[in-house]
Amino acid sequence: MKKLLSLVAFFGLVAFHSAAFAEDGPEPKMRAAIDLLREAKTSSTPVDVLQAAQRELRHAAKNKKGWKAKGMGEVDQAIAEAKVGDHEKMVQKIDHAISDLWTGYTKGH
Repeated sequence: MKKLLSLVAFFGLVAFHSAAFAEDGPEPKMRAAIDLLREAKTSSTPVDVLQAAQRELRHAAKNKKGWKAKGMGEVDQAIAEAKVGDHEKMVQKIDHAISDLWTGYTKGH
């Protein structure tokens, strides 16, 4: 009976941890920034959304082997392009930032 209870408790803990990890991922701030960057591409107020992504990145836990820093630079450039009204260049910078950040999110530690 003790073994059965131990197994039930163990699998319950594993299931709880898996569900929590799947929802937030290993780095929720990095994931939130990526989601905001995707939103900025079609937003009527892209500067606000890009600045929100920038704040999320600042609070992300690690640099992700340099990918976070590189992505932050791309976000800065996207903000500059948005401010001058060059939507095409802004989207290019956002796409580069997403690529860099996604690499850091999935491979960086």
